[in-house]
Amino acid sequence: LEANLPVLNYAPLIFISALTGANVEKILPVARALHQQAGLRVGTGELNRAVQEAIEQRAPRTRSSRRPPRVLYTTQVGVQPPTFVLFVNDPTAFSPNYRRFLINFLRQRFNFPEVPLRVYFRKRTRDKTRTSARTRRRR
Repeated sequence: LEANLPVLNYAPLIFISALTGANVEKILPVARALHQQAGLRVGTGELNRAVQEAIEQRAPRTRSSRRPPRVLYTTQVGVQPPTFVLFVNDPTAFSPNYRRFLINFLRQRFNFPEVPLRVYFRKRTRDKTRTSARTRRRR
């Protein structure tokens, strides 16, 4: 199974038999543990520190013609499965390999050993309709 489905190498395996009922009792404890892992929420500050540590450990590679990829901040936007959005200067500057590295880093750091994680890179946009207090004071 690991050779045929390497993208699911984190998922637990339980060998059961519907015919004999072997190991069927192991399903519910594993399902409870997966549900608990999938419902875990990570604070934004802690998450940003972890992503910064990941970047220090392995910085994203830059292509010579582009600005260096930068993560501005990270937040968790969902659970079941845990979903993270990294606001960055250029989402296309982050390779699929770097995305996998971050997923594995977050999986280890926050004890998500057996559930899928979603990581999205989103370009931070500034809302042009909102004005800052500093801009309003100048007027």
